[in-house]
Amino acid sequence: PSNSDAWIKSRWISCASCKRWRRVACCLPFESMVEWECSENSNDKFSSCEATEEILRDGEVLLEGEEHEKSYEQEKDEFSNHLSSFLSKHNLPSLKKPLLGGKDLDLYRLYREVIYRGGYKAVVCKPGTWSKIFRTLENSKNRKVTDASYRLKWYYIESLYAYEQQYFHGMDPTKIEIPKKRKRASRAGKRSAGKVLDAFTANFWRQTQMMATRNRYWTAVPGATGGAH
Repeated sequence: PSNSDAWIKSRWISCASCKRWRRVACCLPFESMVEWECSENSNDKFSSCEATEEILRDGEVLLEGEEHEKSYEQEKDEFSNHLSSFLSKHNLPSLKKPLLGGKDLDLYRLYREVIYRGGYKAVVCKPGTWSKIFRTLENSKNRKVTDASYRLKWYYIESLYAYEQQYFHGMDPTKIEIPKKRKRASRAGKRSAGKVLDAFTANFWRQTQMMATRNRYWTAVPGATGGAH
């Protein structure tokens, strides 16, 4: 298969109401979508609980357990490489494995959580959203992090904002203006108020299948070996 075909994966998620499985976009943060319902489906044909359940396509099998984890890590690496290439091409700085709560921050996961909510501008317009996103991440297990929302926001701006503007909103990279970072007030003082489509990109936006439940997830890929659902 071509490089493009190699990235045709499938993600599925179960409706919290009817329990039927639906294909969803690869970019959705399936890890935190435990209350997802058919009405949220962008595919009108399957946006109702009355619609029949979709089936796997010919040649597709389901990956589970270690196979699924390996597949996700590969997907995350592809995203990271594509992001790094984009930042380098446009002479933009990039963070080297940003840390939050003593753990590496998964930029791929963060990106999917933000665009699921409409992108950066939609997130900053809703107070408390950065905090909600933080609670979906593994980094939130460290209860000692007191400035998570502030740091998460600026990690996103510094590494993902320009990428989002081009690949999610379709902006010309030369016209993107990255928000400036404001200096934070000292503890003694008053706190500030604001405490080129390539193979990977093209397939990143395709509708994919992923068996997702609250405690277990599967990824379907064409022609792979493994057990089927």
